[in-house]
Order: sequence, then C-alpha cells, then structure tokens
Amino acid sequence: MLERKDIFAKRIEKEKNCGRGIYDAVNKTLYIENIPLIYNAFSRFLQITGIYKKWKKNALAVRIRHETWYLKRLPARFEEFRILQISDLHIDSLPELAEILPGMIKSAACDLVVFTGDFRFGIHCPDNKIAALLKVIIEEANKAEYGALGILGNHDYLQYSLDNVEKPGLKLLLNESLKLKRNDDEIMIIGLDDIHYYKTGRLFDFREELQKPGFKLLLVHSPEIYREAALYGIDLYLCGHTHAGQICLPGGIPLISNSRSPLQYNQGRWQYRRVSGYTSAGTGASGLPLRWNCPPEITVHRLKVKK
Repeated sequence: MLERKDIFAKRIEKEKNCGRGIYDAVNKTLYIENIPLIYNAFSRFLQITGIYKKWKKNALAVRIRHETWYLKRLPARFEEFRILQISDLHIDSLPELAEILPGMIKSAACDLVVFTGDFRFGIHCPDNKIAALLKVIIEEANKAEYGALGILGNHDYLQYSLDNVEKPGLKLLLNESLKLKRNDDEIMIIGLDDIHYYKTGRLFDFREELQKPGFKLLLVHSPEIYREAALYGIDLYLCGHTHAGQICLPGGIPLISNSRSPLQYNQGRWQYRRVSGYTSAGTGASGLPLRWNCPPEITVHRLKVKK
C-alpha cells in the first residue's frame, strides 16, 4: 500500500490542470462555472422570474433522513450503531449551512459522523472564510462517541483540505483504513480518494486486508466502483457526489446525474450482489445554491445484525 507522501504526490500531479478552462477532454468534464456569460445569465433569469429565491429556500431546507440496514456480518457489539453521513457540503455555495448543521448534528445523536467528500465548490477560489464555516461543523461532528471521519471529493484540493479540513480536527482517510472497536468486536472502515475525476482511489490496494474476515465499510465520494466493491467483499458502501440531480423533474427525476453509474445507483439505497449501498442526495448545492424536487439531507444509518 502506498504511503501518504506517495498518495499526496499522485494527487498533486492530477490537480495541476483540474478545474481550469471550460472543457476537460480527458475526463469529459464541462466546467460551466468557468463560462461566466452562461452561468450568470441563467442565474439572472431565475432571479427575475422569482424562481431563484424559492429554489434557494429549498436548498436550505435540510432534512434528517433515517435508514436501517440489516447486515449479516455486522458484529454483535455494533448492533444499533448509528452513522451520520454528511456529503457534498460545498460550503462556499451555501455558507448558511454553518448555522444550520451544528444543531442538526447534535440532535441526530450518532456514534460516528462521516463526510463523504466535496467540502467546497470553487476549486481555485481564495480560501477566505470557508475554513471558519467548516470548523464549526467539524467541531460538532467530533463530539460523537467515535468522532468524525472524512474523505475527499472531486472539488477538494489536497493542500487546502489538509490545512482547513484535517488540521481543525477531522480525520481524513486518504486511501487509508482503520478499525473501530467495541469491546472485542471490530469493524473495518476504508476511505478512498476521489474515483470520479482524479481517479486516485484504488480499492485494489487493500486487497490483502479485504481478504480477512469481518465487516467492511467503504467511504468513497461516488458510487462508480460498486462492482469492484462487490468483488472485494464490501458490506456497506456510503457515497454521494450526484446530489441526486439537485434540479429534478416532479417525482425526483434528475436532469443530470454527473456519474458514470446506472441511475439506480445515483440516489438513495441500492443493492449490488452482497453490497448494500447508499448514495446521498447531498447536504449542500453545487454551483448555484438551488434545489428543486430534490431535498438536501444528512442521513442517519442505523446498523443491525441480520439474523
């Protein structure tokens, strides 16, 4: 397995051109935010029609969603273990979340909090007040019995994340694993780097650990490696990235998925062979701070032993 310095070197090399220009042909990514004319015109149109204000209100109406999982390999001591998932904060798009989320995290009263990537939106924007906004959320999350863990997404530059996400107290898993223990029982948690854009997260590097018996939880930004997760015996796969569309037709039908996965893996609960998975609809908003027919969420995952 690569050491942290080697992981950092690979990530930094990939970051050199990320987010610059209008279109990345290699990764087939359009940066509409780098086309001010289109971006600003659409925003202005929504403001004139009155839609902008309504859709921003939707984006701030964060709900707590509850999911219960019956898992065959879950150790008995982890019965009723509760994991709070927060994904895709994009805190610079919605700074109001710094006031909303700490109280919601406290009321959720979970054993562990996990952040599944994309702490910010503007990749090349100055840091300004973003660090302070993240700090109050991280501090509350770390009050959980097992604290808080995080992984990086495709909007998270490495050095910024080390300085302003990890340094204030959030433990980042950068292609790393750890074990949580309750008395004699334990579960393994693996956190991968971004697999969607940078493609620097590799489950293959954990193949020896994954051959050992026991319950395995995977944290990764996108649902795109669901097949690989099944191959390596992952029990529960938590991710985000898609925002469940963010702007959707009635019934929650997404206009854009922003994922290379089939639609059934891009929102909510899913199952692929023995892997149970969940793709968060996201807590924040990417680009314009708006949502329609797609409520933002933080998610409480309640784990139970399947009899």
